[in-house]
Amino acid sequence: MRQAIEGETYEHEVMYRRFAEQACADGDLEAAKLFSEIAADEGRHRNAFRTALAVVTTGRGTIPAPPKTDVVPVPAGLPKVKAARTKANLDTAMHGECLAHAKYMRFAAHVRQTGNGEAVLAGLFRATRENLRMAITGECHEATMVYPGFAERATAVGDSAAARFFRDTAADEARHAAVFQKALDQLG
Repeated sequence: MRQAIEGETYEHEVMYRRFAEQACADGDLEAAKLFSEIAADEGRHRNAFRTALAVVTTGRGTIPAPPKTDVVPVPAGLPKVKAARTKANLDTAMHGECLAHAKYMRFAAHVRQTGNGEAVLAGLFRATRENLRMAITGECHEATMVYPGFAERATAVGDSAAARFFRDTAADEARHAAVFQKALDQLG
C-alpha cells in the first residue's frame, strides 16, 4: 500500500498535472482536460490507499471500497491530439496505468488464493518469489526507463526541479529493486 500511495501521489501531484500543462501549451485542450481529471482521480486513489493503510496498521476504521468505473468504448482511429509530446504522454499514462492495474490485480488474486488477506495487508505474510520478481521487474523498468525519460523531457523544457525529482525517484526505484532482489536471494 505504501508503494501504491507513493505512485498515486506522484501521478496526482506531478505527472498528470505536468501532462495537462503540456497538453494545454500544445493546444490539445481535450487531452489537458482529461489529464486534469485523471490527476484528481489519482488524488482520490491515494487518499483511499492512505485510509486503507491506516486501517491495517491501527486495526480501526473501514477500508474504502474500490472506486466505481465506467466502461468506455475506444474506437479505432488516428490520434486526436496535435502534439507529439501529448501523444507520448498519453502513451506513458496508458502504459503505466495498465501495469499498475495488472500488478494490483495479481497481488489481490494472490491474497484471495492464500486466504491470508489480513496478514498480507498487515505486512505479516512473506511475498512469494513471483511477487518479488514482478516487483523487481517493475522497479528496474521505472529506474532505468520511466523516470530517466521523464527527467530527460523535463530537462529539455528547462524544468530543472522536475528533472532532479525524476532522477532522485529513479535512484529510489533502483534501491527498491535492490531490496526486493536481496529478499528474493534470501528465499534461496
